[in-house]
Amino acid sequence: MPKGKKPLKKLNSIQKRDALASRKLSKEVLIGYGDDFLEREMVYDAMEFYKAAEHLEGLEMVKLKAIELGNAGALSWLEGYRITAIDEADWRATAENAERADKYAYVELAFRRAGDEEKANSLREQNTPNQPPPEEKRE
Repeated sequence: MPKGKKPLKKLNSIQKRDALASRKLSKEVLIGYGDDFLEREMVYDAMEFYKAAEHLEGLEMVKLKAIELGNAGALSWLEGYRITAIDEADWRATAENAERADKYAYVELAFRRAGDEEKANSLREQNTPNQPPPEEKRE
């Protein structure tokens, strides 16, 4: 916690929803919650608080953390907000980080978003469980 800042109250999911919906929190408090969530690698929560505060720098930090964690889902959400640019290199780095973290669904998604359908399809084939052969009918 930075010197001079008082600790923020921990929020449960209902309190987070209410805080975001109330529009009563100052921009600074929203950013503070975003910082707290990002520090705990809770990228989706951080993203929502930064978005509510219209804090572009915070959303850029979420982007970098999502890439670092291999979290292609969070990167997809950010892309949907159309606030921060996400390019092929970002998607490739996310895919590589997701692969190191054994997040195979994210690896496939990130390679698809990077435009590498061949790699994404290859991963899908590798990670699809083999189906047992059909049973023979007995008469």
